[in-house]
Amino acid sequence: MSWKGMPGAMGVANWEIWKSIDFATNHFGVKKEEILLGARKTPPDVEWCKVYIYYNGGGAEFWIRRNGSWVNWCYLEQ
Repeated sequence: MSWKGMPGAMGVANWEIWKSIDFATNHFGVKKEEILLGARKTPPDVEWCKVYIYYNGGGAEFWIRRNGSWVNWCYLEQ
């Protein structure tokens, strides 16, 4: 299995990455190929991905694309 990502996510344990990917596919209903892994605070300007997983000190933040813009799902009111 392969996925696209940025070098900043290299310090994250494999099990954490797979756990985050599984969460994103189940919760947001996206394919693994539509997820981008990274270590930048803001998602890059790419059209192909629907979920951006940002690793911040070992924790994952999930950014989702809504109405053509990125929204940090972790800060949305529930």
